[in-house]
Amino acid sequence: MKPSNNPVFAGIDFGTSSIKICLFNLSGTLLKESSAKIFVNFFQKSFSEIDLESAKNEMLQLLKATVSGLENQVVSIGFSVTSPTLVLFDSQLNPVRNGVLYLDNRSEKEVEIFAEALGGREGYFRRVGNSPAPSTCLPGILHWLKKNEPKSWEKTYKFGYLNSYMAAALTGKLAADPTTVSYSGLAPVSDPYHWDEKLVSLARIEPEKLPDIIPCFEPVGTLTDEMADLLGLSQETTVALGSADTAAASLALGLCRHGDTFDSVGTSEVFTVCLDKPAPHRAFMNRCHAVPGLWLAHGAISTAGAAINWIRRSVFPELSSLDLIENEALQSDAGADSLIFLPYLSGERSPVFDPDTCGVIFGLNVNSRRKDVVRAVYEGPGYGIRQLYDIAKSAWDIHPDFIRCVGGASRSRLVRQIRSDLVGLPYVPMEVANASAYGAAMLGAAAAGYCSIYDIPVCKTSSEITRPDAGHRAVYEKNYAIYNSLYPCLKELMHLQKED
Repeated sequence: MKPSNNPVFAGIDFGTSSIKICLFNLSGTLLKESSAKIFVNFFQKSFSEIDLESAKNEMLQLLKATVSGLENQVVSIGFSVTSPTLVLFDSQLNPVRNGVLYLDNRSEKEVEIFAEALGGREGYFRRVGNSPAPSTCLPGILHWLKKNEPKSWEKTYKFGYLNSYMAAALTGKLAADPTTVSYSGLAPVSDPYHWDEKLVSLARIEPEKLPDIIPCFEPVGTLTDEMADLLGLSQETTVALGSADTAAASLALGLCRHGDTFDSVGTSEVFTVCLDKPAPHRAFMNRCHAVPGLWLAHGAISTAGAAINWIRRSVFPELSSLDLIENEALQSDAGADSLIFLPYLSGERSPVFDPDTCGVIFGLNVNSRRKDVVRAVYEGPGYGIRQLYDIAKSAWDIHPDFIRCVGGASRSRLVRQIRSDLVGLPYVPMEVANASAYGAAMLGAAAAGYCSIYDIPVCKTSSEITRPDAGHRAVYEKNYAIYNSLYPCLKELMHLQKED
C-alpha cells in the first residue's frame, strides 16, 4: 500500500494509565499528538485490571480527533503496549472480561505450581528464559481464571493481549506478537514465534485457544468498513500489531547491534541491552526484539523516580516542586556525605527479584543534613543501574560507546550526571517525545511497505551530552561497594520485617 505522496503513520502507545497517539512522517518528524487517561482498577489485594471496552472507546475517540485534517494521508497504524496484559476473547472477538495487567499478582501460587512441573524455578528458567512470575507466566493467571471464573473460561474462544484486542477491534482479525509472547511462559525466549507444545500441554491449555503469532512489523489486516467510516480513514489503512512498549522504544532509539543500550528514567527505570543471540540472565527480564535475529534484556528498577516523589511529598514537603528538590540535592557533593540509599520502596525487580525488600538509608549520623539525604535518594537508583551494567558486561561482553536515555527524569542534568559518573560512559538524551509511540508508528510504516524493519528511521541524539566526571570516581566506587553489600546483608531481616 503506497497511496500517499506525504504518508502519515499513527503510533498508538498504551501505557498503564494513559493512551498517547502520535502522528509522524517518514523522516520521524512529529506532526501531531494527543493523550488521554484510562482507568486501571486496583481492587482487592494484588488484583490489577483494565476496562477493555472503555479503553477501546477512548482510543477510537482520540484517534479520530488526532487524525482530523490528515485523514487522506494516514496510511498505517501501529501499537505499543504495556506488556503483558491478558485478554480473553469470545467468538466475536469481544472481551469476555476485563484485561489482566502485568501488575496483577493474584496467581503467584498457580505460577509456582506450573514452575514445579518444569523442575522448579531453575527448571522453568532453563526451559523458558525468564524467572517464573505472574508477569512472565501466563499459565498462572489462566489457571486462576479457570478455577475461580469458570464461566469466563467457558466463553473463551481464544486469548490474546492488549494489542491483539485493539488491532482486532480495527481489523476483525486476531493475532499476538512475539515480543509479548516472550513473556507468556508458553514459548521460549529463544523462539517466541511458535507456541511450545510441551509448555502448552503442561499448562493444560487447549491448543485451539492459542492465537496466531505474527511479526510485529507485518500487517494483521486493514480497517473494517465500520472502523474506516468511524475514523474517516481509508479501508486500505494498514494495521500492525506492533510490540511491547520497551521493544518499540528500542526500535525507535536504534538498538540494532549487540551491546547497544538505553536507559528509560521515569517513575520506574528500565535499563535495556540489545543482544545478537538469546542469552537470558536471571537479573533481567528477557524477550525478543521487534527486529528478527535480535533480543532484549531489561533490567527494571521499580521505584527510581518514585523515590524522589516519595521524599518530596512524604519526608520534606517544604520542597514542594521538582525544581526545589533537585536544587537541594545539588547543594550536596557527589557521594551524599557517605549516605547510601537502597531504593527498594515497593520490593524490587532487577537484579534481586524480591517482593519483600524494603528501602534503606544507610550511614545516617547526627551531622547528616537534608541536602545529603535528598542527594542520596537521587544517587540510589544510579547504583542500581551500575549493578545492571556490570552484570551485562560480564554476561554478554558489551562495550557501548554511550548510553541513550529517555523518559521524563532524563531531562534532569543531575540524574544523567550521576548515572554517567557511575557507569563511566556518556549519557546521551534522545530527541523524541515518545519513543514507544514512534517505534509503533514505524512498525506500522514497515507493515504498509514504506520502509524495511532493518532500515527504520531512528530518533536523533541530542547535543546535550553528559560525560563522566573523573573527580567523582573515588567516592562513588567506595559507596558502590557498600551498596552491593546492603541487600545480601539485610535480606533475612527484610523478610522477617515483612512477615505478618
